[in-house]
Amino acid sequence: MKNARNQRSATVIVMKVKYIGEDLVAMHQGKIYEVLSIEHGYYRIMSEIEESYLFPPTLFEIVEE
Repeated sequence: MKNARNQRSATVIVMKVKYIGEDLVAMHQGKIYEVLSIEHGYYRIMSEIEESYLFPPTLFEIVEE
């Protein structure tokens, strides 16, 4: 029997946002991203390098809730 604490829950998309910060390797200005979760006031987003990171909401505009 597996321990319930070791199981990951399904990712829920909270909303869609447009990145308005400067172009980075991991993020492109003007691109729409899906917010996977909100943690401690930061958006968890899957970056262009296929890794999820926390970003401050000031770098985004909400385009769909």
